Amino acid sequence: MASDVRELVKERYDSLTRSERLLANLVLAEPHILLLETSAAIAGRAGVSAMSVTRFAHKLGFDSFQELRQHAKGSSLDAPLSGLVAARRSVGTGAGDGAFEADCQTIRRAYELRERPDWSEAVGLVAHSDCVYAAGFQTTAHLARAFVDHLEYVRPRAFHLDGTNGDYFNVLTDPGPNVALVLVDIFRYGRAGPLLAEFAHKRGVKVIVLCDDLCDWAVPVADHVFTVAGNRGPFMGTTIALYALINLLLRDTANMLGDRALDLLEVAAEAQDWFGQHLKDKN
Repeated sequence: MASDVRELVKERYDSLTRSERLLANLVLAEPHILLLETSAAIAGRAGVSAMSVTRFAHKLGFDSFQELRQHAKGSSLDAPLSGLVAARRSVGTGAGDGAFEADCQTIRRAYELRERPDWSEAVGLVAHSDCVYAAGFQTTAHLARAFVDHLEYVRPRAFHLDGTNGDYFNVLTDPGPNVALVLVDIFRYGRAGPLLAEFAHKRGVKVIVLCDDLCDWAVPVADHVFTVAGNRGPFMGTTIALYALINLLLRDTANMLGDRALDLLEVAAEAQDWFGQHLKDKN
């Protein structure tokens, strides 16, 4: 049995039911929830029954949720537990605290994803792959486009897939040996998302999925999955968290590229001045 909780969940993911996958997504995004919350609270966060938590523990090889919690205490979790406890106390539980507090909590959880060991790997893919493609679906299409629009300022060969050709063959036929694909989606998911992820993954494309914790299709078909809290309360809460996550991915990519990103920004500024794309300074 794997000692790390997330690795154990990934190993058993294919055998889980849909309700159990919702719990798995929550644990993958926030492994410390096993230490901080009761089984009833975890069930509420995932939108499943308390019995599903027990069955989830059984699927992972434990006799009870308490045994799973004990295993989690001995595993190497991502971020300092004290920091997460402080974060929870500073923003409240999100239940009855109002929209502002709930939004702050979802953004804080997005920031906590940077503490995961595989975050730097995903940033490296965005920074150093020969090409980076991004696609969003339905209400997240604009997020993928914004990601590419900003990424172009710090690295070349970043492309938005709008799906108008119907088959996304651009990324599937790219001749580059190292190609990355970033997918952004939330419930209810576009039909093309999992199909594109699976097909690209089979062809050797590195797939990064940014989604909500209701997503039950991403883990088997992606190299990296980063989930934010799904909409179970304030409208647009998920989109706010995804904005924060995308901004962090862009910022860390620029920092990793260092002078290469700065050089490209200088060229972009020179081109903007040449073509007169911005208002002139009145001073």
